[in-house]
Amino acid sequence: MVVSWEDFKVGLHSRYGANQYIDFFGELTKLQQQGTVKEYQVQFETLLAKVGLLPTERQVSCFISGLKDLIRTEVLANRPATLSAAISLARLYEAKVSSQRKLAIPIKSNLQQPSRSVAGTSPSPTPIKKLSLEELNERRRLGLCFRFNDKYGPGHKCKQLFFIQAIIDTEDDKIDMEIEDSSSPDLPRVSIHAIDGICDSKTMKIMGRLKDKTVMVLLDSGSSHNFVNDALAIKIGLQLVPGKKFDVMVASGERLTSMRRCKQVCLNLQGNSFRTDFYLLPLEGYDVVLGTQWLRMLGPIVWDFCRLEMRFQIDDKETLLWGIKKSDDQIVDNYQMEKITWKRGQGILLQLQGRQQADPPSVVMPEIQQLLERYRSVLREPCGLPPSRTQDHRIPLLEGQHPISLRTYRYPHYQKGEIKKIVAEILRSEVIRPSTSPYSSPVILVKKQDGSWRMCVDYRALNKVTIKDKFPIPVIDELLDELHGASFFTKLDLRSGYHQIRVHPSDIEKIAFRTHQGHYEFLVMPFGLTNAPSTFQSLMNEVFKKYLRKFILVFFYDTLIYSKDWDEHMKHLELVFSILKHHQLFVKMEKCQFGQREVRYLGHVISNQGVVVDPEKIEVVMSWPKPTNPKAMRGFLGLLRLLQEVHPEFWKNRSSSYSYVEK
Repeated sequence: MVVSWEDFKVGLHSRYGANQYIDFFGELTKLQQQGTVKEYQVQFETLLAKVGLLPTERQVSCFISGLKDLIRTEVLANRPATLSAAISLARLYEAKVSSQRKLAIPIKSNLQQPSRSVAGTSPSPTPIKKLSLEELNERRRLGLCFRFNDKYGPGHKCKQLFFIQAIIDTEDDKIDMEIEDSSSPDLPRVSIHAIDGICDSKTMKIMGRLKDKTVMVLLDSGSSHNFVNDALAIKIGLQLVPGKKFDVMVASGERLTSMRRCKQVCLNLQGNSFRTDFYLLPLEGYDVVLGTQWLRMLGPIVWDFCRLEMRFQIDDKETLLWGIKKSDDQIVDNYQMEKITWKRGQGILLQLQGRQQADPPSVVMPEIQQLLERYRSVLREPCGLPPSRTQDHRIPLLEGQHPISLRTYRYPHYQKGEIKKIVAEILRSEVIRPSTSPYSSPVILVKKQDGSWRMCVDYRALNKVTIKDKFPIPVIDELLDELHGASFFTKLDLRSGYHQIRVHPSDIEKIAFRTHQGHYEFLVMPFGLTNAPSTFQSLMNEVFKKYLRKFILVFFYDTLIYSKDWDEHMKHLELVFSILKHHQLFVKMEKCQFGQREVRYLGHVISNQGVVVDPEKIEVVMSWPKPTNPKAMRGFLGLLRLLQEVHPEFWKNRSSSYSYVEK
């Protein structure tokens, strides 16, 4: 018996799902908070998932209406725009109400006349709780919290999170705990984005290093001081300076308490080191927050929130920081996942795999760093179209050939969204434009190593009718023979190499492509054309023709500069960068290595000791799976043929393998 998906889904919900006759929306509107906000949140989101599609304003209204009176009033005053903001505010005010109740419990044996208040504040009318040293020691012996009668242990957090207490040592060796006046005008401020782990349109997050620890840093003009996550500071062993308790004003009107800070901590941001002070706070989502305290140190700043770039001067040198762009991907919990499946009815389940961590960036010598500063225009991302050159790509077709026009492929729904996003990005970069060409090739999506997608155009039909270019491609073995006697090496990788070459105007129409929503054509040389490697190699040979095989090797967009000593190497680098700047060619800094004694190049490890095969390539051969059929054996024999020059033993006794293939 074959059951359709729709019948199966209806039967499954009828048997195991909730009763279809229950009015879930009515239950949602009548839901009231009985316990904690967290318990109420779970009940609310469970019902919300079963209600189905509901406007955001209605979700917020239903959630707030079910809160307890004290919390509901406070949350309404802040006018939250989203459900997550309403939940966060409700939890904050729940903690505030809990703290107020704890403070309201009188302690008869310790009620004294009010002592002096914190400097700069008015005397507090609230009774002061004083604990003698004997009482403190007794609580420590019993394992109780100093503030409340809760059991103290690892990870303990006091419920009193948003009431500020100042600790002042009195002359009779007692500790005064009093409420500070809320009118203090000089309180440090922290934005709600830093506390909740949210990235606002006027903030920028970047990666940094704090004591060899990679940290997430928020650059936030809404925070007055610098803050570091308290748990992180203790974990990595920062030098903590104890002091009196002080309060930090949250932008929502609440306050957080801290009593320690770190002074002159070295923070590295994208190769630039800064020393500054930090307050300790329980941050969420970020490890470090840099506020106006740090921003004032930089002087004049040019901050582009659209491109997420920040420019400023350090010691008369321009410094540029790049922010992390927001991803469209989101992490959802099981309740949100259930709600999404109820709305859409079907989907695709994907398994996520961790990718191997990239090699750490090589250390750049000061002399090379100065060189890169002078030629930083070569390291930036190209804007607009490259200049016209004699090597502009041409596409000669066989005589009498009619325009190639193929229909688009069928794409899954999620791939259509990716194609739309990629095309929009390329249009903004002016690499493509809308087309009315009679030519048309389909596009496909190919997954990159990092999990993102690359859009490729299927030019196979066009390549079949293209006259092949016979430009000579370098032989790797011959290139490596030129490295004898070299001791210093620099490897350069051109940024979007093919896109740095324009297509001849008469041939632009031939490389038009079509998606499910439009017809476009490239203005620069795309990947996938049969003569593209020859065009790119001819350009590189023309650019460096005076110095090829003297101190530079070029294999497509992998360029190697080699020298016998350091002074000679610096002269060679200066010359190469001046040529790149003159020809408006750009280098990808992340994939370059400068002034190294040993580099990996074209599958080999190159050093002053000679050239050897990359051990990672050998490992691939050693772990090659045993062929179990003729097709797998043919692939293995092809591998042996490639390796026979490196190790002749690979090619011996192959006759039995051929006989197996012929069976």
